[in-house]
Amino acid sequence: MFGYTAEQVRASCGYHPEVADAAALAAAVPGVQALFVGPARLEHRDIFGEVRQLADPEVELPEGVYWFSEPAQTRAMVVSRGASAGMSQFVENSTLPDDHSLRDAEAWMDHLWALGADVPAPKFAINDDAVVISTGRDHPVRGRRFSAGKWIYELRVDGRMVSFGEDMLTGLHFSDTVHDWIKQSPDTARRLSATLTREKLAGAFTDTLFSFRATRTIFRAYQFRPVIRMLESGKSRILIADEVGLGKTIEAGLVWTELEARKSADRVLVVCPASLVAKWRREMEDRFGFQLVELSGSTATDFEQRAREQRLPRRFAYVVSLERFRMWESMDELSSLIGPLSLAIVDEAHNMRNASTASHQAGALLSDWAEALVLLTATPINLRNEDLYNLLELLAPGDFGDVGSLELQLAPNVVLNRVGSLLTAPGASGAARQRALDEMRSLSMGRPLIRRSEFASLRELVGRDQLSARQIVQARRYLNELNVLSSVFTRTRRMEVDEKKAVRQATDAQVVWTPAESRFYDEYVTWCRNRAAAAGQPAGFAMQMPLRLASACLPAARDAVLRWSTPEEVTDEDSTAVPLATAKPPILRPHVELLKAAEAIAGVDSKFDTVVPKLLEVIDSGRQALLFTFSRPTLAYLEARLRDRCRVAVLHGGIDRDRRNQVIADFRAGLYDLVLANKVASEGLDFEFCSVIVNYDLPWNPMEVEQRIGRIDRIGQAEERISILNVWCRAALDDRIKQRLLDRIGVFEGSIGALEPIVTGQLKALQDVVFDFELSDEQRAAKADYALAAIEEQRSSLEDLATATPFLLGASTDDVAGLERNLIASGRYVGAAELRHLLEDWATLCQAPSPVVVDGGAGLRFRGNRDMADRLYRLVVDERLSREEAAPYERALRNEEELHLVLDQETARTSQTMDLLSARHPLVLAAANVPEHRRARFAVVRVTAQGELPPGTFVVQLAVARWQAPRPGQEIWGTAVNAEGRLVGDEYVDALLARLAAGELAEGRQPLPQSLDRCVHTLQELMDDRMLRENERRRNEISSLIESRRVLLENQHERARASIRARRRTALERGKTRGVQLFDSQLARREEAHRQTMRDLDRTAAPDVSVSPLAVCVLEVSE
Repeated sequence: MFGYTAEQVRASCGYHPEVADAAALAAAVPGVQALFVGPARLEHRDIFGEVRQLADPEVELPEGVYWFSEPAQTRAMVVSRGASAGMSQFVENSTLPDDHSLRDAEAWMDHLWALGADVPAPKFAINDDAVVISTGRDHPVRGRRFSAGKWIYELRVDGRMVSFGEDMLTGLHFSDTVHDWIKQSPDTARRLSATLTREKLAGAFTDTLFSFRATRTIFRAYQFRPVIRMLESGKSRILIADEVGLGKTIEAGLVWTELEARKSADRVLVVCPASLVAKWRREMEDRFGFQLVELSGSTATDFEQRAREQRLPRRFAYVVSLERFRMWESMDELSSLIGPLSLAIVDEAHNMRNASTASHQAGALLSDWAEALVLLTATPINLRNEDLYNLLELLAPGDFGDVGSLELQLAPNVVLNRVGSLLTAPGASGAARQRALDEMRSLSMGRPLIRRSEFASLRELVGRDQLSARQIVQARRYLNELNVLSSVFTRTRRMEVDEKKAVRQATDAQVVWTPAESRFYDEYVTWCRNRAAAAGQPAGFAMQMPLRLASACLPAARDAVLRWSTPEEVTDEDSTAVPLATAKPPILRPHVELLKAAEAIAGVDSKFDTVVPKLLEVIDSGRQALLFTFSRPTLAYLEARLRDRCRVAVLHGGIDRDRRNQVIADFRAGLYDLVLANKVASEGLDFEFCSVIVNYDLPWNPMEVEQRIGRIDRIGQAEERISILNVWCRAALDDRIKQRLLDRIGVFEGSIGALEPIVTGQLKALQDVVFDFELSDEQRAAKADYALAAIEEQRSSLEDLATATPFLLGASTDDVAGLERNLIASGRYVGAAELRHLLEDWATLCQAPSPVVVDGGAGLRFRGNRDMADRLYRLVVDERLSREEAAPYERALRNEEELHLVLDQETARTSQTMDLLSARHPLVLAAANVPEHRRARFAVVRVTAQGELPPGTFVVQLAVARWQAPRPGQEIWGTAVNAEGRLVGDEYVDALLARLAAGELAEGRQPLPQSLDRCVHTLQELMDDRMLRENERRRNEISSLIESRRVLLENQHERARASIRARRRTALERGKTRGVQLFDSQLARREEAHRQTMRDLDRTAAPDVSVSPLAVCVLEVSE
């Protein structure tokens, strides 16, 4: 191994016996002049400077690598044919004597250099595409060697390695001018379709939504709001504050999917509470195909070691608990070693809103570390702007100044929200709305907004007395664009999106135990108390799980007693929010009375007998049901007793993923009447097709009840009412308190998501009350009422917040209204059908069998070849895919095995196991990676009018618009004219892109228009005009942004200056001369920093929209 640094080599002469390490020398010291003595393949010719070769030397020097450094240049001699290699030598130039053997070697290099033949730089690099002149086909270069004075290249042709001389190959030639394109024969519609799809995939266009129809989720327009906000704003950081149950995890997954499709999610870290780690791993894999590796135990140790050794893969996705992350002492150091994260996601981010906590410091580390940051919380503020400010500061450090600056920036939102409320207010006139909007002129942060084009458009629109539904939607979009938080904050409330919300109908099934069951329970409680006493622990600490098992299922508790030898640990798989304090139960044999009581209830189960008739009545009515319990023993018991009465299945954490997915798919297909589950197995899954929940036992945390009900009380629930059967027994210690808690906070009537931080904060007090055996029943009830009253008092405060929040922040679904319809109509997404056509085109180019559409268009059978496998592997070499991501597909392609792909999002969602074809699928990435000369730039295509467009012949030019200011981005622009060269509407461009996404571009039938050249000239003029107008619009936008920033900075500077001056006056009054001098210096530094900031602001980049042509097509619109 060559272990010398560039500095060492440049100051020395030396000899290294390993010929293969010559490339390492050249890599260390770029531009090395090299002489190769003897045969050599010279694969690494590119990294050397001037190179010569002497194949048959006249002298036998020891084989190896020699180098000779001078102040201006380093020279190397690589001897591959000579005497046996010797020992390494390294001598600094300053100490090298004239009679040293390296001096002799240097003299030989001088002599042999004149005899050597020049080795020119190769024309093609490894993995380049080269065209074989004789066939006109291009193939990837897999190897090269310099032989007989010429470069020889190894190309993979039809699955075989074939050698070609450099003169037998040529590079890829293509034209990028529109007029050259139309002089060529038109390409096919299919080729043009594949080209445009490749451009969409490569371009990461701002106006294209790659996550649309690309995941195993139900389409909910509001869930795309964060993605759209990030794309429109050009910012990659956002706070998602939707209410509980609306799918914040899905929204984060859509953001991840969007960034992945845009090649901006190579390194991802998810941080969440420990109780949610399993959920995140499950949901990301099942719904989005992302595999998260948990950083815990040995995995965390391995991660840290790899990070220190610089051996982490280029692409990774990890999840770590917040509890571990904030206590990971070396994480700050590791973050600098690892380099920037592409994306960080933080769930339950309200844990970071207190600036004095370790969690907030962990958030600050993530903010510095990650390029894109997504914070999720249902409760971003707590009646204080400081909470919101602290979270926003994590997202965009410095953008909002301080709390005072944030309040200044939020002031225009008050005006905007007032205007928003007047849009639909009865009797509100246009003049009233304009007066309300004009209040913006009196605000320091409002005046810059007035200069925005959106403000002028909004003022004109709201000035009309009567507004149509479409106009109201447009007005709300303008309001959102002017909202100062719109680019970093989204909040959706359930009332805004759930128009057909099912009514929750709760029914109690109160169990009355027989005397024998009551006796067993009392003896069981006594046993638990004695076990706790024997261990010297409070019963509530040591015995919560055993006592909860008895409340849930007496037969399961009876079995635990009768099978007792050593205590079995009963775990709470249900708990996700507040871990119940538990300890390992102490060993103490069941006493005689308990054993007798257990024998006496053999075959007796009043709870089961109470529930089953109600359950079977529901099933007989044709409804499906989910039954929840916290423990696996109860699940096993219920399954054994119910399997002969109905079609039943079980879900719990011990069931492997494939079996779990099959159960879910079968349940959805109606093959089961009842599924028995615990929280671990069902969390995050959608069961909107089911309308009955049975709480066979009640968890302590109401949020867990809410999450249970949330499995079926979801948007998409078809039933007008959902039934909730709550089973509880008054004689059980904990059941009484839990039932009263759940009733009083209204969990069975509606979502209580916003109550989560309040309720969880009081649970410990309630648990302590229930398991305090020193209390009488009356004392226990009184103390429980006290804790419940505290919850209700805080709930009242929260309701005040719920009223204030939308006024402060603004919230409306109008910004995503009609999203699905508009995307389909404009084609601004990547459709499954166009991806199918892309794979078909790829198969044609690689001479593989054409893919076969199956299952009524919902599936695709695809068989590749070695050429395709090689092209897929190039993505691994280029580090665009990891080996793990590419391996199964590369193997199948190379072995020509059939792959089964799903084109339909809903089919993939309901199956959970099928391979969904999307923009980020490895096969799609490989199919998109073809050379330019294989792309079609001109074609004649045909679409049907579908009652939307007047028929005729049109010419459409598509182009890519790019810009850097005020935020980087690019879009597909299109312009259309008719056959006579007259401008027509954008609907023809939209129709072209819509049919592209739908896979409906057909071959044209008509001859080319005679005026085609003139039409193209007109299209270019129209495109130039649009570019100039867009630059002017952006110039005004930048000016407005600069003014807003200037006002904010001046305000912030003035308040900081006033604070320093106040402290200076105090020091002066107290006679502290040294303090006065310090404050004077501080004030001077502050003034200079402010002046520099303002100078930087004045240098803000000007608009720079540029346009490059993409394609031209003749568009035939037929009836």
